[in-house]
Amino acid sequence: MNRGRDSKREIELVKARTKFGCLIWSIILVILPIILFIGVFSYEMYFKEKTLLVSHSPNEIHTIKIVEKGEPAFFGPSTVRIKYGRQYMERSVANDGKMLQDTNFVIHWENENEATITIDGEEQPTEMIQFHAEDPKPFKENVEINLGSFTFKTSESPNLKNIIELREVSKTKGKSQYSTVQIFYGEQGSVLERYKEYVPSDMYTPDNFKIHWQNDEQVKIEVVRENDEGETYIEDVIDIDLSR
Repeated sequence: MNRGRDSKREIELVKARTKFGCLIWSIILVILPIILFIGVFSYEMYFKEKTLLVSHSPNEIHTIKIVEKGEPAFFGPSTVRIKYGRQYMERSVANDGKMLQDTNFVIHWENENEATITIDGEEQPTEMIQFHAEDPKPFKENVEINLGSFTFKTSESPNLKNIIELREVSKTKGKSQYSTVQIFYGEQGSVLERYKEYVPSDMYTPDNFKIHWQNDEQVKIEVVRENDEGETYIEDVIDIDLSR
């Protein structure tokens, strides 16, 4: 009798173990694909690196690589990593959800150790980053960089001894772009190196700057504006002494 009961218990125990094993495998077969999907999705979205641009210094001593990390989600910004050896900087690039291309980036080498990295996105201002291979932190952001200038007004002193040039200078700092006015001055026919810088409060034309020479050495520049009633007023005065 006891042997029969023991056999019956063993059979029931085996059946229970079998059911439990089947349940475990059923859970594994359901959960494993979900875990794999989440893992692959997370890797594709956040960790996978796609090389966009590789640039070497003139003598190929230094190399800068730009890679995209993951993929943009729902037209959101892309994340890029700018690499130099083990050093890197991450930037967010708003490109209307589109895939980034090498054309979104420009690396201009000034010399063997210095370069300027330009980042363009469809939904953001151009951003410029400076690179210096010999610095402990080679990538520098929010550095003021001159993009270029042009002369929009000149004036000579009464006896043509000296001259001033008003130049509009475009600058960028991080993702911000703005313009200033640099007033260069010096001897007529020389390379003008000295200047005063003026930051306009609003848009302007050459007519907003009235130049008054007192003699060959002193000149006064009045910044003239017009109010809502059409009346002109002097917003600022810039004095320059060329004798100093």
